[in-house]
Amino acid sequence: MKRLKFHRAIVAIAMMLIGWLPSLAHHFEVDGIFYDKLNSSKVAVTFKGNSYYSYSNEYAGKIVIPSSVNYEGITYVVTSIGDSAFRDCDSLTSIEIPNSVTWIGYYAFQSCTSLTSIEIPNSVTRIVYSAFEGCSSLTSIEIPNSVTSIEYSAFEGCSSLTSIEIPNSVTSIGESAFEGCSSLTSIEIPNSVTSIGESAFEGCSSLTSIEIPNSVTSIGDSAFRDCDSLTSAVIGNSVTSIGDRAFYECTSLTSVVIGNSVTSIGDYAFRSCSSLTSIVIPNSVISIGDGAFYECKSLTSIEIPNSVTSIGDSAFSDCDSLTSIEIPNSVTSIGEYAFFDCYSLTRIVIPNSVISIGDRTFSECSSLTSIEIGNSVTSIGYDAFYRCYRLTEIKCWATTPPTIYYNTFSSYSADLYVPVGRKAAYESAQYWKKFNIINDTLDKPITLNDNDAIVAAVGNDIVVKNAAEGSVVRVYTADGAMIAPEVATEGDVIIEVPVKGIYVVKVGKQTVKVIV
Repeated sequence: MKRLKFHRAIVAIAMMLIGWLPSLAHHFEVDGIFYDKLNSSKVAVTFKGNSYYSYSNEYAGKIVIPSSVNYEGITYVVTSIGDSAFRDCDSLTSIEIPNSVTWIGYYAFQSCTSLTSIEIPNSVTRIVYSAFEGCSSLTSIEIPNSVTSIEYSAFEGCSSLTSIEIPNSVTSIGESAFEGCSSLTSIEIPNSVTSIGESAFEGCSSLTSIEIPNSVTSIGDSAFRDCDSLTSAVIGNSVTSIGDRAFYECTSLTSVVIGNSVTSIGDYAFRSCSSLTSIVIPNSVISIGDGAFYECKSLTSIEIPNSVTSIGDSAFSDCDSLTSIEIPNSVTSIGEYAFFDCYSLTRIVIPNSVISIGDRTFSECSSLTSIEIGNSVTSIGYDAFYRCYRLTEIKCWATTPPTIYYNTFSSYSADLYVPVGRKAAYESAQYWKKFNIINDTLDKPITLNDNDAIVAAVGNDIVVKNAAEGSVVRVYTADGAMIAPEVATEGDVIIEVPVKGIYVVKVGKQTVKVIV
């Protein structure tokens, strides 16, 4: 059932209030076509009677509109097709519109369910609200280069339309413009388009691929929602925001390229894209919205860039195949349920930038064995690690035990590692004291120089950040055996150690001790 659109009701009321609708009765008829006088020399094609529903099917079969018409000795130029002129004429099969027509009105051909084709003359500059909405037999339409905008619901519900060419003159595609065009298999969006409105292609269930050009700056809410045959999408470099539910339930979508100007990924933008296996989020993104990747059940890995400051509620909830994820130091908040039921996730590191971990953030992550909690975390919410029964190791770098609750952890059997000298604080802290083994062996990450390398133990790895390019990183066991030398290039140097213990790390000419 088609959704009730509050916006449409407001538009219709506004149109009537400000006089967009034509007069409520035709002035004369010539050769079965009804006309409304606009002035002494121009007329609009209109419906028969006082309103569009006064008669049914006053237009049927093939209609040819003349460029001019003579009535009572006066010649009038036909310049427009009035609002609702052919509305609900479900026996109309074809129509010819002359070049004298510059305006096709609101709802002009709405629900002409037998209309199969139409050619819009190049004198028309706009395809307005609901002009062809519900023309369910329309298989093709030619939009001339004169058209600059395709407006709200212009072709909504044209379920037989298989292809359409949008000319380079068009700058905007309005809300619901092609919504429910379920036979549309391909569409090329030209470089002239700067905006794609809300639900513009929603329910285009046969659309297989889409490329959004660099001219587009925004993708509206639900723009490609329920396009369940869409397998790939390329989002241009000028797009700054991906709207809420933009690709919601695009169940065949396997790959997405996000342009490097996107700053926000909207709420539920890729929810239930169940075939999506991987995605690269560019460094321009600041926020990942609530439920952005909810139920992306094939997603195995994702890289979150250092630009991201917030991960919304349920952002990655029910990503069943996600095995690992790195949360960057830029993130300050992780929402509730963010990684709920990611049951393939085995390890997680919460960076030092995060202050709080929300309720049920990692609940039901049943394969999680190791977690590391940064030193800025002050609170961990209800059920944050509920049913994480395989959890064997917790490293918490906070010197003051974060606030937790009786059900933050389902089990207190994991080994708990806390900063050196803070064992007593954790042993006396509410609920933390329930852990059987508390080890105060965590050293702070070591900064070798203000502008030099930072060395830290992360899980079973020794990580060296900011090492000068070309410098050699060497790791030695406590008895002096070297594990492996690594040459620093771009990014972190990560060296996996075979067992927990004390290691000596040498970066260039500097040496530090690290406890893993």
